[in-house]
Amino acid sequence: MSDFPEQLTEMTEEERREALRRYELIGPYLEGDCSQVEVARNAGVPLKTLQRWVRRYRAHGLRGLGDLPRSRLGVGNSLPSEERLFIEGLALRKPKLSKATIHRQVCEVARKRGWPEPSYRSVCRMTQLLSRRQRLGDQYVAWSTHGFWRYGRPVDRSSACQ
Repeated sequence: MSDFPEQLTEMTEEERREALRRYELIGPYLEGDCSQVEVARNAGVPLKTLQRWVRRYRAHGLRGLGDLPRSRLGVGNSLPSEERLFIEGLALRKPKLSKATIHRQVCEVARKRGWPEPSYRSVCRMTQLLSRRQRLGDQYVAWSTHGFWRYGRPVDRSSACQ
């Protein structure tokens, strides 16, 4: 089953405009007027992007040039929220744990609680995003084995969901 819409009418007006814009960019290559390298250079897009558009156009037509729907808008969205909070809580512990240690501990708890086991890469991305949030000063709440934490200090559970 394709992730692309069955009909162009299922796409929003903006998605249709973007698909048409992409078609106009790859058109000279499809008509044999110039190479992919020339088209990519003239359009100011990476060659791999242009090749992906050509491949999707050949497979799905104009509707293949629209953006694919994103099933995961953020890292770790397929994990239960309690598991994401647990990962964040481990990442906030002092002294700082290695990503490998965090991953091992999360997998151990996930098996006990019936959660899906996250990949090592997912854990790395989540901890990197968390450290980025800390640098930007965003508020966050994380769950550790000792309860909920905000900025590394214990907080009341009722305020954790605000």
